[in-house]
Amino acid sequence: GAAFGLLGRKFIDRFPDSMVFCPDYIHYGGDSELGRVAIRHFERIYQCKEAIVSHLRLHDNTYNLARKVKIHDKKIYSRRKKKRFLWGVNFELVTQGACD
Repeated sequence: GAAFGLLGRKFIDRFPDSMVFCPDYIHYGGDSELGRVAIRHFERIYQCKEAIVSHLRLHDNTYNLARKVKIHDKKIYSRRKKKRFLWGVNFELVTQGACD
């Protein structure tokens, strides 16, 4: 899993309309791409090993809706990776946005 707590304005301004998460994804995958960009291309990530993030997964409507799009987003992730698209390095989309 990934948790992003702080993003600087200079980093955010690299993205169109300050959209740091790739709009190809509905729920899953955008944080993974953001993490890969921060680590591989900008070497701008700090991992605090002492920090503990408790993610209480309630099986509510939000959880159920997110689970319904998991397969869609996994396919998007594969398509983007195959084309070597990485949001933040290039801003190419494989869809017209998450609603595609």
